[in-house]
Amino acid sequence: MRLRLILFVILLVFCIIVITQNLETLSQAASLKFFVWQSIPIKVYVLVLGAFLVGLLLASLWTLAETLGLRSQLRRKSRELEQLERELAAHRNLPLEAPPPGQPREEGPPQT
Repeated sequence: MRLRLILFVILLVFCIIVITQNLETLSQAASLKFFVWQSIPIKVYVLVLGAFLVGLLLASLWTLAETLGLRSQLRRKSRELEQLERELAAHRNLPLEAPPPGQPREEGPPQT
């Protein structure tokens, strides 16, 4: 937990330094072109922030999909474990002299 906090603070300080040193450049307006379409002039920092938010949204959706898949897998494994535990309990209750299910009962040593 502390490592994450330290890394977050380092990243935050790095971002603040980059933003303050490039404030003039980030405040300039730019327009995006896509084939024949062209956007209205938008400040560069708005474009960077928008790209960051889109990336954050996509990463969140990816993580959500992965989490749902893992939950489903966990439920399947839990059901399988419960079934195996019931089966084990049933085998534990068998008498020691009885042969395992499916095998014929052996007769004792031949009597002469």
